[in-house]
Amino acid sequence: MSKVTSAIYLVFFCLILFTIPAYAGNVSEAKFYMKQGKFDEAIKLLDREINGFGNIKGNPSNSEALFLLGECYLSIDPPDIKSAKERFKSVKRLDRKLAKEIGPAFKKAGEERLKKGNSE
Repeated sequence: MSKVTSAIYLVFFCLILFTIPAYAGNVSEAKFYMKQGKFDEAIKLLDREINGFGNIKGNPSNSEALFLLGECYLSIDPPDIKSAKERFKSVKRLDRKLAKEIGPAFKKAGEERLKKGNSE
């Protein structure tokens, strides 16, 4: 094998090694940020998971990422109800089991806002 071919294989291997794990961990990392109340960071990661970034294709059929993104939109201040509804509509189409959690997600978001004294 020539040095050029070896270098190409090495570059390809590094691209796979360093991009795929970060991409695959978007949902897990977003959950971590959500627990910390860092919804803007979670939104960025979930958007990457769904829509992709750079040369990495997204997965617009990832119902879990769509659901979590909907929850994030409900949790930001002020909440983005329109965006949340759009994501939850996709969840209903993709995953009937997860769709049953949409009502409780709205309830939880409302309860959290009331706890903070923000009933808007």
